[in-house]
Formats: sequence, structure tokens, C-alpha cells
Amino acid sequence: MFSIREILRRFLSRASASVPEQSHSDFAYKVYWTKHVRDWSVGRRRSTQSAVERTVSQSEFVANKFERRYSIPEVDEIPHSGASLIALLEVLQSFDRGVDLEE
Repeated sequence: MFSIREILRRFLSRASASVPEQSHSDFAYKVYWTKHVRDWSVGRRRSTQSAVERTVSQSEFVANKFERRYSIPEVDEIPHSGASLIALLEVLQSFDRGVDLEE
């Protein structure tokens, strides 16, 4: 006979195995950038996307989680981590696909 605790543990372990791996920091960065990007104009989103693409395509770019190495004037004056910029780029690309559908 199984206890309720054992049944829940087995169920949750199966459910978590089917969810793609994403770190909490990656998710937090995407939420953070979505809140900011949604208020930007289409022009600002596109110019920022170009600037972020230039930065992440550099050979010395590192998608580090927390060390703030990269400043992009089109975004703001604050340095950002590589993982934050990757999340920003993904958010901008998602918004861009949405804008293309509306135009």
C-alpha cells in the first residue's frame, strides 16, 4: 500500500521530468524584460534588438548568469549580464514576431 506522500512524490517527479529545463534566473530575466519591452515603441525595440544582436555575436561574449559585463546604451545605462541580454533578445524576437503578424 502506498502512502499519499509517495503517490504525490512519484506524480511530481514524472511531471517535472516532462518540463524542459530552464533556470529560475532565465525565467526571471524574461519576465523582467517583458515588463519593460512591452512599453517600448516598435522603433526602440528594433534598434535595441540590433544592438543586442551585435553584442551577443561578439567572439568574447559570455552568457554568464550574474556578472554584469555588458553595457548597451540603447537599453539603459546599467551593465547587464550575458544571460540577461540573451533573455532580452528572446523577448525582443517574440515581440517582433507579434508585430509582424499585426502589420
